[in-house]
Amino acid sequence: MDSKAMSLLSWMVYVFGFSLLTLSPIQALEHDDQGCLSDDVNFDSGHGCWIHHDLGENRDRPVRVWYYYPENFSTGSNQVIFAMHGANRDATNAIARWQPFADQYGALIIAPEFSRLHYPKAADYNRGRVLNSNGDLLPFSDWTYASIEEIFDQVIRLIPGAPKRYSIQGHSAGGQFVQRMALLTDNFRIKSAVTANPGWYLLPDRNDRYPCGIANFSKHAIDLKTAYARNLVITLGTEDNDPNAPLLNHGSCAEMQGSNRYDRGRFFYEYARKDALNRGLTFNWKLVEVEGVGHSANGMVKAGANEILSEPEKQRPLVLTPTQDATVKANYPNSNYGLRDTLQVDGQSEKTTYIQFDLRGVTEVGAAILRVDVTDPSSGLQLLHEANGNQWSETGLTFSNQPGVADLIATVNGSHSGDLSIDLSDFIHARMGEIVTLVFSSSNANGLYFKSRESTSPPTLELYH
Repeated sequence: MDSKAMSLLSWMVYVFGFSLLTLSPIQALEHDDQGCLSDDVNFDSGHGCWIHHDLGENRDRPVRVWYYYPENFSTGSNQVIFAMHGANRDATNAIARWQPFADQYGALIIAPEFSRLHYPKAADYNRGRVLNSNGDLLPFSDWTYASIEEIFDQVIRLIPGAPKRYSIQGHSAGGQFVQRMALLTDNFRIKSAVTANPGWYLLPDRNDRYPCGIANFSKHAIDLKTAYARNLVITLGTEDNDPNAPLLNHGSCAEMQGSNRYDRGRFFYEYARKDALNRGLTFNWKLVEVEGVGHSANGMVKAGANEILSEPEKQRPLVLTPTQDATVKANYPNSNYGLRDTLQVDGQSEKTTYIQFDLRGVTEVGAAILRVDVTDPSSGLQLLHEANGNQWSETGLTFSNQPGVADLIATVNGSHSGDLSIDLSDFIHARMGEIVTLVFSSSNANGLYFKSRESTSPPTLELYH
């Protein structure tokens, strides 16, 4: 089928989908000219859309969000996948590319549309609107990357039992979006990130400024340890090697990476792999070459779907939850708070948190990621130590009888709400077969609060082979 016929078929599918929406109980709500609801969504089987208004300074730049909800979507086991469009801003085509895989695997597909009207430049979309017109860093809430997290909040709020993390894939300009997003912060709830044929890449280089490198970010703002441990897959079409391809960036940063998209992708992967090796960090990224495919979003989507949806069992983490956890408070030295649904860390009021994991059945670890759900972020750094012993109980631990601390494991930046991931690979590898207690403390007056094992979103320790 030629491209015109495909476009006509896609248009007919969406017109039919929107005709169904007009028959629903929400028909009295405000719709735009595409039939999309304003700041509301009702997930019916099939196609639909809504208008998302950002919570930050981008609130006057609405994003139309398209979705495909297959009839076999199962909230307890299936995935939510963000399909990022390319420079043509063709979100409906991104949905159409993913629909066969959504039907096969029961995955919910979400395709945000960053329109040219509201996000006209590559800096607004591909590069995440990270800098203002003067080249200064904007607050995180103003980045277009933050919109993905806000949209995901809407999704999980309306689907009880939905997955707590999402996967994301993008081609070309969408691939640039995904690559930069995966590198820039450790707080995104990304399970798998797949880039396809980006035109050029953000390098983890502190000698160059964004969008070429990361010199204008503080060392605490970007956690390369967590970024390299993330499941990031770079997919490249072996025939996407035209140095004169349309829309190919020829700036100095891009040209330094190679003359074409294929060479630039291989350069980026090797650059990051060697950088992780030199830093002694776990490197969990993957390079996938798709033979005989050029700069084709349709030709690359299967490779992305294979990585996200038909993930081999050995790549699925063993997920442990704490055997016990509790906070102790200096102001109440003999009180126990072990059954509370929130854990607290605060240097000023001396609140310290203990979390215990049982690793006695663990015999092999390649990477280990601790994840906590932050409810009250902190502008300061927290300290993560190992406890000097495991002789404590959740219902008996107090400030007066708490065990001391041993070695420092990591410093923690919990500056954003939601998922906070901490790479504990080296520490957990050395403690396989044991019971371990982690201790969160701080000398900072701005406290960090996160959910306990008594909550619906407990801390988890993900162990990868």
